[in-house]
Amino acid sequence: MYLVHARLRAAAGTAVPADVADIVTRHADADTSLEHVSVHNDTGTGLVLGLFLLARSLEAAEHSALQVCLRALSHAPQLRAFTLLQCSAEAPFAYYEELLAGEVTARE
Repeated sequence: MYLVHARLRAAAGTAVPADVADIVTRHADADTSLEHVSVHNDTGTGLVLGLFLLARSLEAAEHSALQVCLRALSHAPQLRAFTLLQCSAEAPFAYYEELLAGEVTARE
C-alpha cells in the first residue's frame, strides 16, 4: 500500500467541504484501488489529502492518485474552487535522518 499526498489550494473565501474525503473517494474507479482518503487542513495552501492506494508500484500509485484528484476537481461542484498544486508520495526523511544518526536500526 502506498500513501500519496495531494496538496490543494483553495480560492480565497472557499470553505473546505466537510465530506471532502467522501467526495474524492466517489471519483475513484475500480482500477484505482483507492483504500482510504484522509484530510488535513494546511494553513499554507488550504488542504492536504492523504490517498492510500494498493498499487503494483509507487509510480502506479501516484498516477492513480493524480487521476482521482483530477476527476474530483473537475466533476465535483464542491471542489471546483480548488487547484491541485502537487500529487506525490513523500519520502520519510525523518526516519532516514535518524537511521544515519544511529538513533534507530534499519527495518527488515
